[in-house]
Amino acid sequence: MKFIACTILIGIILSGCSLKSPLLNITSAYDIYTIGKDERGIYTIIKDNIIQKKIQAKILTSSNLSNFDIDVVSQWAEVLLIGEVESINDKLKLIELAKNTLGVNHIKTYINLKTPNSCHFLDEFAILTKIKTDLISDSLIDSTNINIHIVQCDVVFSGAVATKEQEKRALWYALHTDGVNSAYSFLHILN
Repeated sequence: MKFIACTILIGIILSGCSLKSPLLNITSAYDIYTIGKDERGIYTIIKDNIIQKKIQAKILTSSNLSNFDIDVVSQWAEVLLIGEVESINDKLKLIELAKNTLGVNHIKTYINLKTPNSCHFLDEFAILTKIKTDLISDSLIDSTNINIHIVQCDVVFSGAVATKEQEKRALWYALHTDGVNSAYSFLHILN
């Protein structure tokens, strides 16, 4: 099974599709802008990106785990695992994969067990669009470094903000968006 997954991964890379993050592809103005706005600095961005890709590759080769259901974020070598799994054993397996990845200093999770629920893809897309629009239009928040993850209509923020007040404003927007069950923050406060 691992051989098949590795073969598929190599095929994707060689075919021109890339699993490489835009942060390592400094060929577009947007990527340069993103790196310029990121508080981590280029060395930390690259290091975090490598950690993230290593964990995603491990997930790809693991049974019962899927990169479609789990977001992996690395911020200053702190790994965030956000998403859904089938069982508690899968959650523990996921945490163990991350723990055994070189460079990981700390792991935080927001993992729910998969359940049939009323929150569907279109609901999640509507929530994501509304919150992104609210954050971009708020002049008191620099939303460039805020990532939004939707898990069963719960909103989870990752990234960085300048102040605790900006984090509170982001959470307020999430909690005042139709369809959102709860909101949680993994945001780093820089000041």
